[in-house]
Amino acid sequence: MYRYLLFLPSFFGLISLTLSGQIISDFNDGSNQGWINGGAAPNPTVQLGGPDGPDDQYLRIVADGAGAGGKLVVFNTSNEWTGNLLESFDAIELNAANFSDRDLTIRFVFEGPAGRLSTVTSLDLAANDDSWQSQIFLLEADSLTGSGDFTSVLSNVTKVWLYHGGTSFPGPNIVAQIGIDNVSQLLEISSVSILGPDVFSLNPLAQPAQSGQSALLLKADQSGSFQLDVFDFSGRFIGQSSGLASAGVDQRINLFDLGPGSYVIRFSLTGSFGQSVRTQRLIVR
Repeated sequence: MYRYLLFLPSFFGLISLTLSGQIISDFNDGSNQGWINGGAAPNPTVQLGGPDGPDDQYLRIVADGAGAGGKLVVFNTSNEWTGNLLESFDAIELNAANFSDRDLTIRFVFEGPAGRLSTVTSLDLAANDDSWQSQIFLLEADSLTGSGDFTSVLSNVTKVWLYHGGTSFPGPNIVAQIGIDNVSQLLEISSVSILGPDVFSLNPLAQPAQSGQSALLLKADQSGSFQLDVFDFSGRFIGQSSGLASAGVDQRINLFDLGPGSYVIRFSLTGSFGQSVRTQRLIVR
């Protein structure tokens, strides 16, 4: 299937500067820090053995598959997670581990008077794999789905949910256990930073040459050699493309098979003019 790509032009800069943030829920004080399931049994509990080692405290959520405690879900109505989230932060990072024999799909839901929106992105945890995984959830219109206008809902949130299931909240009944930790609020730093002369443009192609393969269109004012590095949104290196660019010639650059999600790309063009380097965020739909 074709992948659709979108650059966010306001988001340039070095990868190390793309996001800053703070951990809001680390559970190291022994409390659930506002994450509850409404009194349904069994309630979430703070336990030892989080992603930072055997003495690291985390929140364990249990679902028994029936009745009030049948769904794997918690919510938070504290000041840190409610109000005008568009003014507060741009993304959420979550650490989680699956302590059950069921595959789990973890999402966030943002609820307010104007509606309810669920994250399209999910943290997928395989059954019987209790290793800690991380995921970044963007607070953007294209990253959320549900009832209500994006701006109206996110500007007045009264409850944030974390649950197992598809984008249709609140998810199914299930017998499962999950650990969550280091729930962080991330702030996107938007600043233009082009290193060296600005001698090229790079744009997404809506219809790649091959099924399932993402592609970009390079337009260079100067000839030179290029290198394109691709990272996921947490900064993990994914792959690299390189080659030669000719001045004034439109050139397709294939990115291999990138699945839907957010990526960071770093493109450099080197020639007689010196080197031009640009780092940019790319969304694959």
